[in-house]
Amino acid sequence: DGLKAGRVNLSDFSFDQLLIDDIKKIIGAGVTGGLEKDGSFPHPKLAVTGHGTADSVDVAVSKLGMDPKLQEVKVAVQGAGDVGLSTALKLARRGYKVTAISDINGVAFKEAGFTVAELQRFSMIPIEKRNVIVHLRDYATRVSSNNNELWSAEVDVLVPAATAYSLNETTIPQLNPRLKLVVEGANNSFLGAETLLAAKGIIAVSGIGVN
Repeated sequence: DGLKAGRVNLSDFSFDQLLIDDIKKIIGAGVTGGLEKDGSFPHPKLAVTGHGTADSVDVAVSKLGMDPKLQEVKVAVQGAGDVGLSTALKLARRGYKVTAISDINGVAFKEAGFTVAELQRFSMIPIEKRNVIVHLRDYATRVSSNNNELWSAEVDVLVPAATAYSLNETTIPQLNPRLKLVVEGANNSFLGAETLLAAKGIIAVSGIGVN
């Protein structure tokens, strides 16, 4: 019945790590979120959050003739919550250079790309306490309290994974000429602005397709 309803409740069971790993492989992004105290098994525990976004980046980048294993593919991520940070970590593991991450506090930049270990340490901080300025400063090339600086980052791929309507008539003109692809990790981040992105030659993949 849970599967039919599109919801899987796992918190009534005790799982060892092997079983959790098997669940990741079997049901993947089919796990829904929720708070553990409310009887849900939160999907971040199964590390499934961000899979759809990361996989969509992979497919779209491949269609553009790029391969992060063979060439430098730089990514900027808006948002350091479950979706944004999880996507950044998955992309870093696949060889992408995640060179910019923003949250409400500002932006952290690292020209060489944040390492998997650095992003893993950041992900261990409770979401309500995460701060890119505070927690990524020691790894970053530079940090800025102006999170709008993310838009002009010199990257190939942008993942908006925070607020709705973040890409609009004000922010799209700021996008770096290098940018080729926007893959939506948040809901409606560029709704109504598709024409503006297309005019700049940027391919935009909506969250409906991503998720």
